Amino acid sequence: VGRVILNPPRPQVARLLSGALRITRPTLLGLWVLASGGIAAQAADLTIAIEPRWKGAAVAVPSARLTNDAGQQVRFTRLSLLVSEVELVRADGSRVRLDGQFGLVDLERGRRAITMRGVPEGEFVGLGFSVGVPVNVNHGDPGAWPAGHPLHPVVNGLHWSWQGGYVFAAIEGRWREADGAKPESAAAGGERGFSYHLATEARRMSVGFAANIRIRGDTTIALALDLARVLAPLRLAEEDGSESTHSAEGERLAVDLAARLERAWFWLEAGPDLRAGRVA
Repeated sequence: VGRVILNPPRPQVARLLSGALRITRPTLLGLWVLASGGIAAQAADLTIAIEPRWKGAAVAVPSARLTNDAGQQVRFTRLSLLVSEVELVRADGSRVRLDGQFGLVDLERGRRAITMRGVPEGEFVGLGFSVGVPVNVNHGDPGAWPAGHPLHPVVNGLHWSWQGGYVFAAIEGRWREADGAKPESAAAGGERGFSYHLATEARRMSVGFAANIRIRGDTTIALALDLARVLAPLRLAEEDGSESTHSAEGERLAVDLAARLERAWFWLEAGPDLRAGRVA
């Protein structure tokens, strides 16, 4: 230590060393950022907003009366579904999987968007997700999810306590005949109910899009879900099984509805500021 005090650097050398340090610090920081691999790439929120439609026209849930292909009048009182396994596809075919994140869509209660956290910025050419949850989650303990989580039974109202597992999609409403005739067992108003609960691993649905997506900060993707694709082809009748399904094994109605729901989605747009606009 004494030698340092007795032999201090000359002023010119001290200035050079000080300048070197000022140049070197940001350089070292940049090298550390590059070496760390994850800090240079920003993480964003990705929101998927759902717009319900009927034969291309926007609808609300609960809805007004709509006309199916048989001329019958239907109206929706509930549409709820669980979303998981969201992934983004790059041009080279690699995928960014957002595993462990789940979303709840509940149009009756105004929940028509889900948000995924920690999405890397970049250019993508596709989007995919599942309507439903993975097997291990479906058979896990629903009470393990914290209050407010999309998979908490109190939040989603989609867990079957009587047999276990989640309902992946619930579509409910009322219907009546085309001419307003009242079915024999209909309640006041001439309406009967319908209730379709799509569940079990066999009914987990996959949705995918080929589309250019640029993630630069928080981004929203707007999708349309045309409910006419699901229910318009179905002629409803009393006591023929067309009014309800609980996805029993081999039940044809559940198979058909799940297949239609998979094909009922349409791409609208993607952008950084959509939440400030019409899909807020």
